[in-house]
Amino acid sequence: NYVRCDTFVGDGTQTVADITYYGGLGYPVQEVNTKFTSAGKDLVTGIVYDNMRRPDAKVLLPHSRSSSGYSHFDQDYVNTQRQYYSVHGFGDGSAACKVNTFGASGRMTSSRREGQEYKDQNIRTRFRYRLNTVEDSVTRFVYFPPTESSAAIVSTDDVHPFGNLKVVTTTDEDDNVREVFSDMDDKVILERRKDEGQNNDTYYVYDIRDSLVCVIQPMGVKNLQEDFFLDSQFAQDWCFTYLYDDVGNLIEKHVPGGGTISSAYDLRGRIVLTSDQLMKQSSVYRYFIYDSLDRILEEGYVKNTNPISSMRDALATGEDAVDVIGTARVPQRVSTYYDTAALPVDAKQYVLTSFSLSTVAARAALISLNVPLAPFLSFRP
Repeated sequence: NYVRCDTFVGDGTQTVADITYYGGLGYPVQEVNTKFTSAGKDLVTGIVYDNMRRPDAKVLLPHSRSSSGYSHFDQDYVNTQRQYYSVHGFGDGSAACKVNTFGASGRMTSSRREGQEYKDQNIRTRFRYRLNTVEDSVTRFVYFPPTESSAAIVSTDDVHPFGNLKVVTTTDEDDNVREVFSDMDDKVILERRKDEGQNNDTYYVYDIRDSLVCVIQPMGVKNLQEDFFLDSQFAQDWCFTYLYDDVGNLIEKHVPGGGTISSAYDLRGRIVLTSDQLMKQSSVYRYFIYDSLDRILEEGYVKNTNPISSMRDALATGEDAVDVIGTARVPQRVSTYYDTAALPVDAKQYVLTSFSLSTVAARAALISLNVPLAPFLSFRP
């Protein structure tokens, strides 16, 4: 069995195909991209499963074959791939694959990348799994949201007790060690890299909704002495901070050395205004105007001296986004209009960007709109 997807290219009279072949149990076993290489040949990717039906135990590199067009299924694709790479710098071709090993629990224990040297010297990335111990000394941070009188606070709260976190230790081919501590919800709490016996720690802090609110960089961890506000100088210098509105939209993002990026959303959760630190100095915002189907009609820049907090409040009450944005708009592209067939048509030159009709139906629709069939149009039925 196979599934083939044809894509019309050029003037719409030529096609390329993506073909996926399936075995008797319904698993994909081979993918073929016709005319994919620079020479116009087919690119074949074989899929090999181990006895646990894992497709990533042995990942074959894709290979080119001399034929092109609607190619047949290669029954002996493993040997074909090996023979291809035996003349392309991979020894006998057996090293032209990534090999992963798994433990009894199904978790990956090692990974060897492609290449003859990696195979000959058995150079691998190794993985180890455990629970945290008290000796790991992982600080527990608690986030307190902002109030009307103060900014949000990140507070230290002792250390995580034994067995509270899952730890994945990765040792790469150069013996560099990286430990990732995550909680039982798989949220990353700490990323620790070891360098000549020293720990370089990056902490991740979350709010009660599990949204990331603060990332403390290694130098910040070393300089951290007490609880801190998210608008403090310490946070400005060493932390990535994130602030959300009541429905979870990211309204402020601070980057150390780059200032704060602020955004405003409408009631449907669509971003309407955004501004970085430099744009704020000139009271300039990037704006977006949508239609009722959430498609962008217009985007550009606007000068608006109103504070973004007041514009957020106006949008939250349902005020029309165009009125909130203001009239001093400078569109960066021509407004786009949509007909009943959902074909986006540029107001000036009728440029078709994408659609999902058949070739015949698409051409008929374009002709009815007096749209010129330019050579760059791509039909994707």
